[in-house]
Amino acid sequence: KKSNLQFGTNPVEITVYNEAGNDNTYTITLTREKYSIKTLDALNLGDGFTRTYDKTDSNRTYDYDGKVPYATTQLTLTGTKSNQYASVSALLKDEANGTHVITLTDGENNTFSSTVDIPTGTNQIVITVTAQDNTQQEYKINVERTKNSDNSVTSLSVADQVTPPVLDSSDETNSTYNVTVAYNKTSVQAAEVAVGVIS
Repeated sequence: KKSNLQFGTNPVEITVYNEAGNDNTYTITLTREKYSIKTLDALNLGDGFTRTYDKTDSNRTYDYDGKVPYATTQLTLTGTKSNQYASVSALLKDEANGTHVITLTDGENNTFSSTVDIPTGTNQIVITVTAQDNTQQEYKINVERTKNSDNSVTSLSVADQVTPPVLDSSDETNSTYNVTVAYNKTSVQAAEVAVGVIS
């Protein structure tokens, strides 16, 4: 008789009858091992991510470093599990705000995906694959997002100004503004100057 073996222990009883009508029952415990596969068949961060170091090899190691420009604020993380019984979790570690959980969405054919917000500076995405037998393997992707180098002013105003600030045409660096204030304004405090910058 065939038995459908479940993962883990499966007790099977066999009863033997003799000619006199006596019986004896034997118990056989069959243990079906759980899968230990904790690898990925694919792992990518989509467009905008430029790899600067790649340690991908035949053992399905996908640790690599890369960078994105300042204008790239998000990356699309996609991957494929090697085994359907494995589970995947992910964390984002950034130098400014610490560690955050990345919510993954399961797709068809053992795939998963997520849209990840990438802060400026050094970031690390850690993907943990847990096999059915609870053994784990980590994949680490280091992402360097370029910090904003634009220190230009987008707007400027002064309290009680009569005319809005105008760039001084004689200043080739575009860093000098001329502004007219009311005749009775004898001083200007820093709090009265509003400056808009690119964040």
